[in-house]
Amino acid sequence: MSSGAARTVTEPRLLRAIGKAYRAKGQPVVLVPVWSQWHAGHTAVVDAAARMSGGVVVVAYDGEIPQGLDVDFVVPLAPAPEVSVLPGNDFLAARVASRGEEALLARLFAVTALVGATDVFLGDKDYPLLVALQGCLRGLGMDARVHTVPTVRMPDGVPVSNRNARLSASSRDAAVVVAAIMTAAHSVAERGPAAVKDTVHRLLADNGVEPLYVDVTTPDYSPIPGHGAEGPEGAVPQEGRLSVGLIDPASDTLISDTVALQFVAASSPTGELAPGITVEDVRAHTECDIKVAPGVA
Repeated sequence: MSSGAARTVTEPRLLRAIGKAYRAKGQPVVLVPVWSQWHAGHTAVVDAAARMSGGVVVVAYDGEIPQGLDVDFVVPLAPAPEVSVLPGNDFLAARVASRGEEALLARLFAVTALVGATDVFLGDKDYPLLVALQGCLRGLGMDARVHTVPTVRMPDGVPVSNRNARLSASSRDAAVVVAAIMTAAHSVAERGPAAVKDTVHRLLADNGVEPLYVDVTTPDYSPIPGHGAEGPEGAVPQEGRLSVGLIDPASDTLISDTVALQFVAASSPTGELAPGITVEDVRAHTECDIKVAPGVA
């Protein structure tokens, strides 16, 4: 990535030509889409994208780029196209719809195609969306790879995001509880997918939090057959993913969090969190060492 001020390009024909030229030279075209006001999480994603060897970094953004941001190009984030794209995974497609992100998924797909990106970097907190984007790209024969960057968290464990910054006090407490539940789920994952789901539901209920969804899935966001509330049947995958979402009733804002899970027993002892986690307990337990999947293959 070259140093200096980023070049702003808005002409679609020129955008395509730039991407084609860099790919012809064997250089990765690395896209970082941003669809909300700039924050520390976006900076972390750009920093991760910049570490890709030989890559040219393109930020697609609607707003004003912060001064001093060292990227190669800034392009407009494409408006929602007149067509929809959905992954072939019906479970994941339904989750994207329930999160209200169908139009955003189409925008991300459109800008990826427009710049001819070889790689797309997104924050891990948007895991269902980034897996859906990867599925749509593959399904339509595009070889761009989506990478996930670990979530940047605030001191209370809540992910840095514009949505979380707007939460009411009570919903902020709920977001803190959900963030701590990610740690609890990580600690019980060795007991299997059903144990994770049961633990999450119990902790949510203990704290009076009503979820929109609690998904324990494979890394590609497919359900794990036979490992629901009815009890375990069949093989347990080595790795999985927990995603939890709820709606802030005061603002109708989506609160979501996610963590990678390791179902195979590890040699190190697991952490133990009490079943009745409260907001006060959580605030005393904010240093979360959570492993995050390095990418979506």
